[in-house]
Amino acid sequence: MKGKLALFVLLASAFLLVGCASTGMEPVTKMGGDYRPGPGETTVIFIGKNNPLARGAISRVFDVTTDQNVFVGFVQGGRQLAHKTTPGDHLYMVIGDNGDFIRTKMAGGKTYYIEINPSIGILGPRFYFAGVQKNEQGEKGFQDRKNKLKFWEKTPKAEAKGAAGAQKVRDKYLPKWIQEKGKDSYSLLPPDGM
Repeated sequence: MKGKLALFVLLASAFLLVGCASTGMEPVTKMGGDYRPGPGETTVIFIGKNNPLARGAISRVFDVTTDQNVFVGFVQGGRQLAHKTTPGDHLYMVIGDNGDFIRTKMAGGKTYYIEINPSIGILGPRFYFAGVQKNEQGEKGFQDRKNKLKFWEKTPKAEAKGAAGAQKVRDKYLPKWIQEKGKDSYSLLPPDGM
């Protein structure tokens, strides 16, 4: 049994590493003011947390505030993705072997942080959102994680690959999430922005 489990973990890891190379995401070579929100903008930084059991797991993130499933990008453990958007209410969805959601109410001119926590699922990795509140942003553990991670950005290749199957996951998991959390449950509020 241990041999089969080890083989499964090895094959799953290899599959995830191959998937990483083919997502179409590229490292950001130059950081500057590009991710700072301008007038009438908000920036959300999605941070992929590492989990030794789900190493290399890649999630897909969408803005599902409207009826459209707007692909934000792929997020892998140990990487972060900046997403510029409009201030106000937003609902984000992360997809793996499951679907999870986070509702935000964001102010203009601020940056917000959302961590993506991977775990092992039955058919593949599962992902869960965790909004980083203002009081957590100054903690050493969060600052160390954030400062060590490289930014990645979406390319047209990533855009083409990202959207598949999003509506099916949304239809399956969003009603359950609303039933558990409530329709007006916010994980991030305007004061949580920096």
